[in-house]
Amino acid sequence: MSQAQAATTSSGNGSGSSGSYVIPPGRLGNLTPEQQTTLDQFRTDLSSDANFPWTPARHDDATLLRFLRARKFDLVRSKEMIYAAEKWRKEFGVDDIVANFKFEEKEEVNKYYPQFYHKTDKVGLYTSKSSASWMWANCTQQRPRTDC
Repeated sequence: MSQAQAATTSSGNGSGSSGSYVIPPGRLGNLTPEQQTTLDQFRTDLSSDANFPWTPARHDDATLLRFLRARKFDLVRSKEMIYAAEKWRKEFGVDDIVANFKFEEKEEVNKYYPQFYHKTDKVGLYTSKSSASWMWANCTQQRPRTDC
């Protein structure tokens, strides 16, 4: 069974029906021969261009297909779009954010908003042991939750 067939017969699609999921057109596992050729050409052109910051982990086929679908598989327009996206990432330092971000308020923020929320109240708001008691002591159901 091919990867596309396995995906289309999978029952783990979250829709509640078994075996009815179909991979949308223009996505991995459901490309026309022309789309596959365009994807291959797009990948080859970008990876061989010395002016493009090719990163295999960031420029996988699924990512490249997002740019191709956005421009209806027009190779020239897709290249313009991905070059503009990479230029924007460089101008705004997107790749440096994690390495250089200083979160000096982290300890104080964690006192009030601890990580790993697992429970919700009856309304659906996330709660935790430390914030739930404060919230219920200072908020009522009649008072808008945005004021809490």
